[in-house]
Amino acid sequence: ALANIDAARARQLAQALERDSEHAIARAFGHGEQLPAVQSLSNAPGRGVEGLIDNQRWRLGRLDLVETLAGPCQPQANGWHINDTLIGLGNDQGWIALFALSDTVRDEAAAMLAELRHAGIVTHLLSGDHAGAVSTLAQTLHIAHWQTQATPEDKLAYVTALQQHGRRVLMVGYGINDAPAL
Repeated sequence: ALANIDAARARQLAQALERDSEHAIARAFGHGEQLPAVQSLSNAPGRGVEGLIDNQRWRLGRLDLVETLAGPCQPQANGWHINDTLIGLGNDQGWIALFALSDTVRDEAAAMLAELRHAGIVTHLLSGDHAGAVSTLAQTLHIAHWQTQATPEDKLAYVTALQQHGRRVLMVGYGINDAPAL
């Protein structure tokens, strides 16, 4: 937590804002009990959520979304690992918390991608995460083509551009932010 709030309360606020979300990040916060009520909840696809809790406007999501409400934040100064995906929580009083999330690669992923490369299939990685996390994943899985901080619209444009260049595209996605491209 960045402000005068304990980690449990920050997590509870994040759980409340993400309670009805279909995004995979919502699962990272878990499902708490006795969550505060959220009014006027809105979703900025690929960026985060905003809602009122106790008549206070809150945002949870990408740092650039939260900073338009809470002001600038310098997460590098807070000792975060470069490969973590940082999710911010803030209100108009400032930054409340940063959550560092990291993905785990499924055991079979590297072998599957190697088989695809061996078959002549070019793979691409489109992610809403920041460059450090995505570049590390791309290097680990030997994926040469990747894009970071991709919104749902960015992903759709990327797939469309490949198709317009005569490429046949198969996309695999797991979240609401992949729906337009799928």
